Amino acid sequence: MRTITRVFNALCARLYVWAQVQITTEPVRVRAALMAALMAASTVLPALANERTDELLVGLGMTALTVLVGEGARARVTPADEK
Repeated sequence: MRTITRVFNALCARLYVWAQVQITTEPVRVRAALMAALMAASTVLPALANERTDELLVGLGMTALTVLVGEGARARVTPADEK
């Protein structure tokens, strides 16, 4: 079980880093991918088929991802407090 947990954690970390790189370098592609995923999900969940719902969810997702990437970038360039 520990091996599965370790592999899952490593996969999640790699996916997170890949997502950060994609968001900073290709924001239009990320938005298109999010929209495509929502359109695919709308075939399973008809409530998502509304265009306003899709745009709202993509907007919220892009906002959240932008904040996460911004916090990661700020942590890398902000000097650490020296004591």
